[in-house]
Amino acid sequence: MDDSSTTASSEKKNDSYAPARYVWASAWPIEASDIVDTTGAGDCFIAGFIYGMTHRLGIARTLAVASYVAAKKLSLPGARQGVPTFSQLQADSPGLLSPDWKS
Repeated sequence: MDDSSTTASSEKKNDSYAPARYVWASAWPIEASDIVDTTGAGDCFIAGFIYGMTHRLGIARTLAVASYVAAKKLSLPGARQGVPTFSQLQADSPGLLSPDWKS
């Protein structure tokens, strides 16, 4: 068996990785006394992140949306209660989704 194709492919340079870039973002403000249950908060953060990335909001705004969704989830018990709707996001932070939003 000829291993040349395997060897050749493993020697190719992998160009799929970009240099690391770190972005710092504040958490959405929430009082400790308002935190009822953390169940589902991480999932909500990821959902907000996916929303921001698929809507090309930019990394700073994407992190703000993700943080908002996770923070709102913390206010009610269980995995699904407290998950905000899109209209709640618009009402609570109308500028967050506007084109002229600044971090």
